[in-house]
Amino acid sequence: MRQSKAIGTIFFTLVYLIIGVVILKYTPQNLINSDYVNYLTLTTGYFIVAGILLISYIVTPMDLFEPIIFVTFLYLMIFSIVPIINIIIGETLFFGKDIMGGAQKATWIFIVSYLAFVFGYYLQREKEPLKKKKSINMETTEDVKREILLISLIFWIFCFLLSLFDLLSSGKNLLYILSIGNTGFIDPSRQISTPLGFVSMFGYSMIPTWMYINAYSKNTILKNVLYVLTLIIFVVRGFRFVIVILIMAPIIYYYIKNNKRPSLLLLCILAMVLLFMIGIIGFMRGDIRSGNEVEWASFDIEFIIEAVKGNFDIYQPFYGMVEVIPEDLGYSYGDQIFVYTLIMFIPRAIWPNKPYSNIDEVLTTSVSRYASNAGIAFPNIGEFYMEFGIFGCIVFMFFFGKLCGWSKRLYKIDKNNVNSLIAYSIILPSFMQLVIRGYTPSNFYLILSLLLPILFIKFKTNKNIR
Repeated sequence: MRQSKAIGTIFFTLVYLIIGVVILKYTPQNLINSDYVNYLTLTTGYFIVAGILLISYIVTPMDLFEPIIFVTFLYLMIFSIVPIINIIIGETLFFGKDIMGGAQKATWIFIVSYLAFVFGYYLQREKEPLKKKKSINMETTEDVKREILLISLIFWIFCFLLSLFDLLSSGKNLLYILSIGNTGFIDPSRQISTPLGFVSMFGYSMIPTWMYINAYSKNTILKNVLYVLTLIIFVVRGFRFVIVILIMAPIIYYYIKNNKRPSLLLLCILAMVLLFMIGIIGFMRGDIRSGNEVEWASFDIEFIIEAVKGNFDIYQPFYGMVEVIPEDLGYSYGDQIFVYTLIMFIPRAIWPNKPYSNIDEVLTTSVSRYASNAGIAFPNIGEFYMEFGIFGCIVFMFFFGKLCGWSKRLYKIDKNNVNSLIAYSIILPSFMQLVIRGYTPSNFYLILSLLLPILFIKFKTNKNIR
């Protein structure tokens, strides 16, 4: 174990130093003074944040599937690596506006917020010794397995039909949906937001219910067919983050259930598959949503790179935001995180005049009206800043760190508890959405939809066992 830790320490230290050297080596020489300071600030952010992760790996036991590794990677890409790349290649305009004036302030907010995240992550109360209790595991009686499988199938069918209804109500016919836009037709007159659009949130519950079916069913055909149908629904809806969850969840579950870890080669292969899928969804969704035939001839590796990079360009509206808040636009003091989260799930069919979030005003003021109309997202730190400023970033990132630190207990405490393992396998990739899209009203109901079937199945089966 010590030898493995020493090898890992050497490897990650070399990676840390090599990336840092590359960043310094490719510092552009023709930058104006402000951009040069921006570049150095971003480089400092890399060395501090990546250095904290490296020190954490050295001084604490750290597992590949811990949230801090995945979350830190996302933050580094958003707030250090991609901004540095954009400066090197000269892509510093966002919807035609130069937002780099906010780079230094935004980067230091990120660094301080990340420190709060780390404190929250490791500042956890010691768990009291677990009492002996029955857990739902793979050795559960056949009767309980059948019950779980039946509940999961009913849940999955219900959520699939709701998702299908949502897509059909948008004008797409069944053949168009099942063929992922390769045949069939779409009615343009019905391509408007349905007042019952909230039903699409139930579609996320297909993932945990399929995970139970995958764990307990012996019918390989059934598992594969349901997986493909689930994938089709999410591809047609055009949500890339759900595809990431759907692909990663069963892989994470397999490895933590069997106490194994993937090799570096397998990690690289998985990364390439995810990048390819993200590129495909990004390429298709414009045509799918508009009802056009997908022009595959123009699909290439360059589009995949741009689609992936676009997920990390979301630092740009945050740069614009820190320049106008609070000088030109006041803090919203929980209007989005608390108030709109409470009312979002109320259908407009019931409340036609339901107010909208103030995101449009923030994006219009910090970037442009065009950016607002394009539905641009910003990272969760941006939402915290929009609501409560730097203080809000520190406080909310601290509690986000505590949430991440708590979640790893789901797979570390009891590796035989299928409920906990499925929950964690879904939660870990879901952190990507929580980080890259600072929109709590949507994210809250996403997590709720992903976890409700697990909580229901746990309650139902535990009650029957008792």
